[in-house]
Amino acid sequence: MNTLANSKKLIVGLSLTLILLGSLSVYTWYLHEELAKLRLEISQSDLDQTKNNPRNSSPFGPLSTNPFAHDPFAQLRQSMDNLMHGNGFANSTLGAFGHPSPTIHVDETGPDYLIRIEVPEHQELELNTEVDGDLFRVSGIFRYQEDLAGDGSKVYRSSESRFSRSFMLREEVDESKMVIENAEKEVIIRLPKVA
Repeated sequence: MNTLANSKKLIVGLSLTLILLGSLSVYTWYLHEELAKLRLEISQSDLDQTKNNPRNSSPFGPLSTNPFAHDPFAQLRQSMDNLMHGNGFANSTLGAFGHPSPTIHVDETGPDYLIRIEVPEHQELELNTEVDGDLFRVSGIFRYQEDLAGDGSKVYRSSESRFSRSFMLREEVDESKMVIENAEKEVIIRLPKVA
């Protein structure tokens, strides 16, 4: 009798467990379907919002169930590539942040290379040069300070602008014989070629 009662309890327990698992499976399937509907609605509303008002759209595109479907850094990477390779706004006469970018001329005059850097009026130039084989790098800082009051009081506007350029030279140069001359509105760097 004891084994029969235990068997009935076991059968009832297993039946209840199976019913509970079945109910949970149906409920999980129902929640999955509702979630899919919500994702579709959100995705559709984001697309509609983007079409109607592209200025307020997300910079990362519409919401997606796949986080790897859209690269949020693609636009940033493209902008940085344009900036570094001279195809973007840094290629204009203004530097990366609106400061004037210097005009640099490289001329080959017989035994020398002449590098002329135009210095804007009322600006000081701190210059650095480096020669590495046939690569010549020039970088510097333009500093500008203006007396706004004009009457000797201490009201100034100042700014600082940095630049860096590299040039490939056709022939090797003797860096030890480099001469830097300050002219009125330009700095002239004379690089003698190796004889």
